Amino acid sequence: MTRRPCLVCRRVFMVTKVCKSRCEGCQRTYDQARYAARDAHRPSPRERGYDSRHRALREERRQRIEAGEPCFCWRCGLPITKDMTWALGHVRDDRNGVRHPEHVNPCNSRTLEPGRITEAKWRAAKARRANPR
Repeated sequence: MTRRPCLVCRRVFMVTKVCKSRCEGCQRTYDQARYAARDAHRPSPRERGYDSRHRALREERRQRIEAGEPCFCWRCGLPITKDMTWALGHVRDDRNGVRHPEHVNPCNSRTLEPGRITEAKWRAAKARRANPR
């Protein structure tokens, strides 16, 4: 195990995946300041389209998935089961449009890439659901 001095307080700490150049305490302080600065300009969940309608729809889908009802990711077409982490996704620029369950990784996390989901990809995923291998 590698040990090194913290860049901030100079205490010697053990290097981990999370803490590579700062001790745990200094890393936590650094992360909090960084996220606070980022979130200061971020719209609220309601402004981003996650209102009571979204929460009610997500709860309804959660109950159906927990009951074992078949559910497929609208981005990749693969099944979503109750032991998987999923999100209620929407088309990138249309937060008020239709929302469907999708895998958190990699499907939902890829929405950060501009133009990731197109109408053609949506149709291809729909076709995969209709004709599973």
